[in-house]
Amino acid sequence: MGKVVFREPDREGLSAAGFLGVDMHFHSDRSFDSLARIDHALRRARKLGIGIAFTDHNEMSAGARFFNNAQKVFVIPGVELTSSEGTHTLLYFSTARACREFASRVLKPLKRKDPFKLPITTEELYESAKEHQATVCAPHPFGPGVTGVHKIRITRAMERSLDCVEGVNAYATHEMNAKAVRWADRLKKPITGGSDGHLVAELGQALTFCQAHDVHEFLDELRRGHCISMGRENSLYEKAIVGVEKEESFVGRAHKRHEGIKLVKDQLGVEWSYLKQKVRKGWMHEEHALFHTHHG
Repeated sequence: MGKVVFREPDREGLSAAGFLGVDMHFHSDRSFDSLARIDHALRRARKLGIGIAFTDHNEMSAGARFFNNAQKVFVIPGVELTSSEGTHTLLYFSTARACREFASRVLKPLKRKDPFKLPITTEELYESAKEHQATVCAPHPFGPGVTGVHKIRITRAMERSLDCVEGVNAYATHEMNAKAVRWADRLKKPITGGSDGHLVAELGQALTFCQAHDVHEFLDELRRGHCISMGRENSLYEKAIVGVEKEESFVGRAHKRHEGIKLVKDQLGVEWSYLKQKVRKGWMHEEHALFHTHHG
């Protein structure tokens, strides 16, 4: 649903046609692994003539705080949540109030138990999000490690709860994005574009365009599939530079808050569990094949 174009976003052309472009996946420095100051991001967005969905890791203050801002930049309050399986989920809210309510009632109690890997499954997150009228998006569904939703079992209930799928992620590879687009088409879900940026320079590399005047209308048009997603993937060099910056920031901030050990345990724990599952499935497949070879 909607149109997907893998090239530099045509901001001026689509703006002239009445479309608003929004980077639907951007991390401010309120994410542990981002160096993008909010004021700098807002200034760049204003210069580019685009909007921003602030989707910090397990943190919702940026979107709520800057929903109305002096630069008059179109801001969608959002968040990128990490479930107990390690899978990421993007949520978008129509108002700052709705964003704050979800943060207070759902996110904060979970973060008290674990600020990095929330003690809730992805399916439970989807369900809770829908109860709070959030727009649910699966970011980089075929991404590396355990972050993509396709690393876990996807139930029919989860598919029904999904409002959209991120198909143009500037930090992902083209192969990952192409798989995401095919999956979204199979589910008949709208496709979004976002930079997944952690540096101000990345803002706007991938955008989602809708014809809308406010956040409520934008998200409504997105859910209907009345959108155009456009962007390009980062080069390997750009990915390497951003990757180093992210890891240094993430580990450094966790260490300062005396949560470094917790961070390492969470990251290694979910990756190790995923690896064991893959090895076990591979072993079972080989055993099955050998059984049929000898008994076929």
